[in-house]
Amino acid sequence: MSRLLVKSRFVAPGITRCTGIALWLAGCLFSITGCGGIDAPETVPVSGTVTYKGTPLTNGKVRFNPVDSKDGRPAEGSIGSDGAFTLSTYKDGDGARPGEYNVTVVSYTGESGGLDKDKALGLSISDKSAIPEKYNDPATSGLKETVESGKVRTDVKLELKDE
Repeated sequence: MSRLLVKSRFVAPGITRCTGIALWLAGCLFSITGCGGIDAPETVPVSGTVTYKGTPLTNGKVRFNPVDSKDGRPAEGSIGSDGAFTLSTYKDGDGARPGEYNVTVVSYTGESGGLDKDKALGLSISDKSAIPEKYNDPATSGLKETVESGKVRTDVKLELKDE
């Protein structure tokens, strides 16, 4: 009788004791972390434009690679049809963490027609780079940017040239 009383008092009918304990622990964890979860470190909004030989790139990605990898996290943004990009680190459009970065840019042309599997999916991805390959590597791109705490950057201009 006491066993039945304990079961009906603390655990809903049809739920095993293990499931009840797991639900209780999950509730405790939720109350500790709150609704928003763990706060992400500070990010600063960063956006700008990318040009090659004075003409805006129309596709690709810009990536800010932290100089000190243990102290940073990369930020990345897609290049729009007008050459504009906005960086994201933890969530869409939140920017980059304060710090120093080596910047890389990747952009492809549609000239080679892409791979057969990409064509089948309707994608116009190509394996031919639209810019010199040096811009794909943080060690050789020569592009450097600094993001300062609390200082919004909307004026980043990445001007790419031939080698």
